[in-house]
Amino acid sequence: MASCDHLVADSDFTVTNLMEILAKNDKSYRLGTDPSKLKSNPTEKMISEGKGFASKIYSVTLETDSESYSVIVKVPSDFFMRASLEELNNETMQYNEEQLQAEHKKNRDMIAAIHNREVDFYEFAKRQVTGQSMLVKYFYGEHMNDAEKRKGVILMEDLSKKHLKDAKTSTGLSKNQVLVVIDAMTWIQARSVLHQEEVVEKFPICDALIHSLSKYTISCAQMLQQNGIEWFSTEVSKKVQIYAQPQNMKALLVADPKLGDIGEVIVHGDLWEGNMLWEVQKKDKLQLLAIVDWQGCAAGSFATDLAVVMGVSMEPNERRACEKEILEYYMHLMNELSDKFVLPYELDFNTVHKAYKRSLIYAVLQMVLTVVTNPNDDVPEEGQTEGPLSRRLRCLLEDVHL
Repeated sequence: MASCDHLVADSDFTVTNLMEILAKNDKSYRLGTDPSKLKSNPTEKMISEGKGFASKIYSVTLETDSESYSVIVKVPSDFFMRASLEELNNETMQYNEEQLQAEHKKNRDMIAAIHNREVDFYEFAKRQVTGQSMLVKYFYGEHMNDAEKRKGVILMEDLSKKHLKDAKTSTGLSKNQVLVVIDAMTWIQARSVLHQEEVVEKFPICDALIHSLSKYTISCAQMLQQNGIEWFSTEVSKKVQIYAQPQNMKALLVADPKLGDIGEVIVHGDLWEGNMLWEVQKKDKLQLLAIVDWQGCAAGSFATDLAVVMGVSMEPNERRACEKEILEYYMHLMNELSDKFVLPYELDFNTVHKAYKRSLIYAVLQMVLTVVTNPNDDVPEEGQTEGPLSRRLRCLLEDVHL
């Protein structure tokens, strides 16, 4: 028998709260609302260990004598950033205690902002983005608010028990995988244009996240420069650091009317393989189940996600060889959806290509972060002098002429 007031997975929810919310929000849930009917307290398995930095994600299972049910419980947390900052400060003594607590507060404010953004995104998608969007089924969410002592939470479908492909930054995505991602991406973008006023109002670029990304990107650029890499010279590092300044990073993300005036679309902003759930099927065929981690999403340029999924997630030789085909595929899909939803735009290849090239600079910034923070995935193969991630970054720098 479960205890009705047992708290679930670091959240504010008791077992009773959880069962009542699931009964109301998931049609497939059939375990009722009485905790005494459960065999025991829910079992909790953390599935986010070693991944991400702003939340703890649990697979939570409830069982009666006759059936079981699993749900994902995602709770915002500063555990990773707090531990990392304190470890660094112990080495450098950069902050006194008061300053250290102020830095912790900045991090928690940023975590609250991006968690609340993800809740807002799923609430928007539940109402306005139906169909081919490849999103995890969302049941319920609450905002995080330290002042009101609310931890925040997201409840969603548990896909962790499926045969999922291990996400590795080193392997990258094939052309066909990228086309599948674009299928989902264009649907969300078209629905964004259809509901333009709501998107612009609810999803401004998150300044707290931009400042955090800026700080880490500049630090990573300095580290790469210090490593003495021939193609990441002092001059290149300075240019990267200029683009990584908050105001310049933000300028790369906003929609530019000169580059396809379709309005602002919801941009994921971090479309690499770790934020995609691919199910391994027969003969190792892969099916995209969902694009996850929408905490950094914002209204912005249609080309940002194109540039990131291609520039960060594809091997450079394949990206370069397939670039025209992929961009044309994107353009045709967006124009078909414009006709379907009677939207006020028509894209041409030249416009899409120019916007993509501009957004590749943002992909460079993401790749700088990726190279420095994933050294184990950047080991050169036998006979090679650079790892796969470094190779992607070098080729991106060549393509944007930095």
